[in-house]
Amino acid sequence: MILASIFAAVVLSSAGLEALLNILLFVIGPLVAPFLIVKSAVRAGAVVAGKTAAAPELPTAREILHTRYAGGEIGPEDYDKRRQPHLETP
Repeated sequence: MILASIFAAVVLSSAGLEALLNILLFVIGPLVAPFLIVKSAVRAGAVVAGKTAAAPELPTAREILHTRYAGGEIGPEDYDKRRQPHLETP
């Protein structure tokens, strides 16, 4: 509302285009520039945060043991022997 009033006063005044450019440069510019700076900083921060949040989780010892057994890397005896300590802990 205030900007519309200023715009109407400038357009209807004798100064015209020069006054309009001054308003755009010295009134609206300082109001819009911080908004754009903060907006781009937040957007850049969200991109960085998204990359760190998507980091893969490391497998647990039980998952590694199961994968090695399923792949045939260790036999059933080794699997049972190595699995026993993991069964005792919660």
